[in-house]
Amino acid sequence: MRKQAVRGVAIAAGLVLVVAGCSSSSHKGDNSPTTVFPTSRIPTSVPAGATTRPSTTVKASATTTSSSTVTTTSTPGATTVPTVAATTTTQKAGPPGTVAAGIVFRWKLGLDFRTHPGHNPFSDSQNSGPAVWSLRQGYSLSRNGLYPLLPSFSSTFESDGLSAWHADSAGCPKLPAIGINIILDAQIPQCSATIAGGAAFLEPSVGHPAIVGWTSPFTGLADISHDAVADLDGTCGDGISYYVDLGTQQIRSARITNGNSATLPDDRVRVVKGQTLYFIVDPGPADDASCDATQVEVTIDQRVG
Repeated sequence: MRKQAVRGVAIAAGLVLVVAGCSSSSHKGDNSPTTVFPTSRIPTSVPAGATTRPSTTVKASATTTSSSTVTTTSTPGATTVPTVAATTTTQKAGPPGTVAAGIVFRWKLGLDFRTHPGHNPFSDSQNSGPAVWSLRQGYSLSRNGLYPLLPSFSSTFESDGLSAWHADSAGCPKLPAIGINIILDAQIPQCSATIAGGAAFLEPSVGHPAIVGWTSPFTGLADISHDAVADLDGTCGDGISYYVDLGTQQIRSARITNGNSATLPDDRVRVVKGQTLYFIVDPGPADDASCDATQVEVTIDQRVG
């Protein structure tokens, strides 16, 4: 597989990035329209006692599973390039109006990863607690909870400005991989996909899902907001499958077709300290891992109660 290294990063707003794509067997050229995806949803002015978005409560001992109907935000064949707004809002619960009432603590994958790109696992952006996030891979498509950490790190994953943890396989690029655009105001090419400023992305390989783990530091209620889930490359491949599991118990699933995104409801789960939530991107039912770079942005709130 061939590729052209890209080492240019546009920092000024409005500068167009043009990059040659890798082989069409796995990636495409970046020449398709941009679709704006909903931005991060940290409340900035919420009165005390206000309620948050509706959630679905799932107990750790439940045996039922959930699935989601995919809501696309692009036309068939179009490439979805979500935009994730930068946020500097504090994660700790503070006075009314800073974080929604009833939230004890907030973790955001993109913000926390961007603060600690060279660490796996890593803590929240303020280093105020244990290392809860981990970047992993599956040895097969079986969701059995046995997911080793991705072993290698690159501070320039196909492009300057992209940091990623990845497997040691050959190819363009080395997959599975989980990365972050550390620059807030520039979209950066990753082979043929385009990674929005500040956004995290997961890319599986054939037979090997890319998996983000979040290990609970408390026992109680956790709210999960799926702020962005989008297939970033619509030219080749057939899309991805997205799962959220508590251990091996499925909480949420969605099939995202090629180049499209999904709007998913929030989930509320009761967790025990030490349990791990897994956010899984796999190549889909056909195990076709071509062009599967996927933006994933999740927020986890520790709730009172």
